[in-house]
Amino acid sequence: AALSQGEAFDATPKNIDARTSVVTLAGGMKLALLPKKTRGETVRANLVLRFGDEKTLTGQRVAGQFAARMLLRGTKNKTRQQIKDRLDELKAAVLIDGFSQGVEVDIEVRRPNLAALLDLIAEVLREPAFDAKEFEELRRETLASIEQNKDNPMQVGYNGLVRLFNPRPADHPAYMPDFAEQIAETQKATLEAAREFHRRFYGAQDGLLAMVGDFDPAAIQAQLEKLLGDFAGKERYTRIPNPFQPVEGQKQVIRIPDKPMAFMGAGVVFPMRDDQPDYPALVMADYLLGGGFLNGRIPKRLREKDGFSYGAGTFLRVSPFEPNATLMGYAIYGAANADPVENGFREELARAVRDGFTPDELKLAKEGLLKERQQERAQDDWLSRRLRNNLETGRTMAFDAAVDERLQQLTPAEVADALRKRVIPEKLSVVRAGDFPAPAKP
Repeated sequence: AALSQGEAFDATPKNIDARTSVVTLAGGMKLALLPKKTRGETVRANLVLRFGDEKTLTGQRVAGQFAARMLLRGTKNKTRQQIKDRLDELKAAVLIDGFSQGVEVDIEVRRPNLAALLDLIAEVLREPAFDAKEFEELRRETLASIEQNKDNPMQVGYNGLVRLFNPRPADHPAYMPDFAEQIAETQKATLEAAREFHRRFYGAQDGLLAMVGDFDPAAIQAQLEKLLGDFAGKERYTRIPNPFQPVEGQKQVIRIPDKPMAFMGAGVVFPMRDDQPDYPALVMADYLLGGGFLNGRIPKRLREKDGFSYGAGTFLRVSPFEPNATLMGYAIYGAANADPVENGFREELARAVRDGFTPDELKLAKEGLLKERQQERAQDDWLSRRLRNNLETGRTMAFDAAVDERLQQLTPAEVADALRKRVIPEKLSVVRAGDFPAPAKP
């Protein structure tokens, strides 16, 4: 059969909203469905089951992680190999990942196999086998992965950065353990705890699913109603707050012997939501500093001018829920260059806050960033995740359109003012990981 070429889809926020239907199943699960003709009749979907609250999930983090990782390792009717063979037969790709308050399923399949794949995913979510041999193999694989990561400067540095900016009690659902803690937790994890977590928490009543591609919305809605409509967990979902926590001027050095490559992560936290008026200006400032712009200040300084870094950049995280934001940066470099890399990063951040950006820089960045945002919306995998996120925030793509409009209108002064208002360079916190010399003894 000839490969379907798909339609020339207009991936503007307005058209995406016009083509998307939002429905709620009888059990409470919300769907965002965007049917369109795609090349090869491809369908992308993103499903999240959400459950629990801060009280019920306290002390349950490890059990929840193992429960999610066991899902594709066998059901009551299929072995892990049989699940793999069925996915191959359906020419489908499925990724399942647990997080602090749920499990995420990412799906890619062609239209003729979509219904069969949804049947399989429902079976995996509802009837995992929790086989003892599979659990022990998962434990061994997890320990091997941790052992590998604990000597990787990028992994260790990122872990340190998350721990620094997200301090939590050890029994909190969103706590980030260090690698020694991860090893101890994995060794102590039990099959019974994972099975009990699934029995108690898993359900679809607070679930969200977004689907984009070549499918029949009415048929999908009816099938999901049948497969997941009565799938209810005992512990309903209430989002765990993630309030702003000030972290100022911290510095951590994590020494990893015999690793010539080093990692630096740096960040500034500040109270901000993504619906505040200066959010688009800060998005642009991040892009100009190194959040994707080819001529970003920080990668240009560290890679091209100084020649110390193999890779560097920045990224911005701003919550849609509470005023809590972080501007982070990173650099990968030879350990001997740790001081000049950090100094260069600090100098470029301070210069941007002090002097802002030039009209020419902003003109090029506008073109690049707006084009990137347009290209993202044309990618069905990105769009399925975005629509699922909109179900969570209660937004439509009109939010994206408004941000695009403000990005287009921004002046150099507005970008500089937003950066100056939110980011105080003296409050920058830094984590280094690599084979650095030990500090001299007094």
